[in-house]
Amino acid sequence: MPANLALSAVFTVGYAGIIAGPAAIGFVAHAASLQSAFWILCGAVAIIAITARAVAARI
Repeated sequence: MPANLALSAVFTVGYAGIIAGPAAIGFVAHAASLQSAFWILCGAVAIIAITARAVAARI
């Protein structure tokens, strides 16, 4: 992938996360509780960290 397209893709995903992240946390908090929403967020961050380590090992 060319660098200019990769940079655009990273910025697009980052912007989507900024827009959709708080809405997703609010949706889960409304459906269950704020504590469960933050536990889910912690789990997602842990999965990202583990996956990033595995991807970095492949490169």
